[in-house]
Amino acid sequence: MSQETVIAQITANIHRLGEAKKELEATIEKQRSELSSLYAINKEMQQQINDLQENLLHPSNTPSMEVERADDKTAQSQQRIHELVKEIDECIALLKQ
Repeated sequence: MSQETVIAQITANIHRLGEAKKELEATIEKQRSELSSLYAINKEMQQQINDLQENLLHPSNTPSMEVERADDKTAQSQQRIHELVKEIDECIALLKQ
């Protein structure tokens, strides 16, 4: 091979390597962007996990406990109504005498 042919091949190889380098740099930048996005998603999910663990540790903050409290209030209200009806019945019985 002549010296000019070797130089042309080396020049072509350098050009191909430069293009490959640009493509790889673009891929790296894309991967970094995706990694950053995944870190943000991971942080949000970790916060959700922490919130759920906090709810497990303190069940008074959970909706099921609120339902139980509402049930307790309902039972108390029904008991109070029952007592008032009983008192009214006693008053009616006294009025009839």
